[in-house]
Amino acid sequence: AAIAYGLQETDAEKIALVYDLGGGTFDVSLVDVFEGSLEIRSSAGEIFLGGEDFTTSMMSRILQRRGYVLETCELRHPLMVSRLRRECELAKRRLSSEAEAVVRMPETDGRFADPPETEVVRQEEFAEWTNHVLSRVEDPLRRALGDAGMKRKDIDEVVLVGGATRMATVIDRIRE
Repeated sequence: AAIAYGLQETDAEKIALVYDLGGGTFDVSLVDVFEGSLEIRSSAGEIFLGGEDFTTSMMSRILQRRGYVLETCELRHPLMVSRLRRECELAKRRLSSEAEAVVRMPETDGRFADPPETEVVRQEEFAEWTNHVLSRVEDPLRRALGDAGMKRKDIDEVVLVGGATRMATVIDRIRE
């Protein structure tokens, strides 16, 4: 990712944190940039952490509001869960730039009523629902910093990679 973003093409010496939160995995690397080259100081990650986990958390909370349990619905109403997953994925993307998003709620057979029932999800609510997911990035971050013998103040630049880094809640956590 550091090469793809052209970090080595600068004359400035710097330490970059490459924060890669994709659909299903999380990786963080500390990269030393100098004389047109890159040297990886440390790298850590979480192989089962990504954007899908945020979508699943939203789905679970919406289903709970309606008296359902996600795991039970996956077995009994797979079409409903499939359609709700798509709706939640779209809402998650909208929440990257909007204060709230509307999620259409499918019926148990997967169809949408006319007009469909909806749930409104606010950015703050989404952040609360997914805080437990986002907290899982902290251990790899600490591990990468510790392995490199560095502190947060030593980082000159942060490179965000992966679609999940567009979420406002993720950006806020990175700033933190």
